[in-house]
Amino acid sequence: MSVYLWHAPAIVLLTGIQLPWQPTPDPCTGAWWLTRPVFVIAVLLVVWAISTITKRGESPRPVLSPRRPTDAVTDTAVALLVVQSLAISSYGLDLPLAILGLVSTTFAVNFTEDSASARSRISDGNDATIAEVNPPTPDRRAVPPVPLRDPRVPPR
Repeated sequence: MSVYLWHAPAIVLLTGIQLPWQPTPDPCTGAWWLTRPVFVIAVLLVVWAISTITKRGESPRPVLSPRRPTDAVTDTAVALLVVQSLAISSYGLDLPLAILGLVSTTFAVNFTEDSASARSRISDGNDATIAEVNPPTPDRRAVPPVPLRDPRVPPR
């Protein structure tokens, strides 16, 4: 998933780094096609580096509490995301609107996450552990059960 999420920012980053040093040739010309293999390799390396850093976030976190945000919290988070998206769509992306988008998204995620209270419950020991949330099933046992031998029957 991180490859999908980070390939476009990697392309923008590399294009932004490349432009001051060497402007790109006109698209679809011979010179442009000669630069594509190097550019694609550079994008792959940047995406690989970012993916190795962000791969920890790809594994799902265990659900520690069935609590869900209230309707008011959800409405506020959606409003924050919609307002910043409409502002950027209407006026274009500049620094103040980029900051507005960052702040709005951060607040929206933090409103709905409730991670601080979950972390405090875990540290207090008042919440279910991962093993209690996901008890082992008979299919996932490490060792198959050994049948008990009847003491009245002689061994073979």
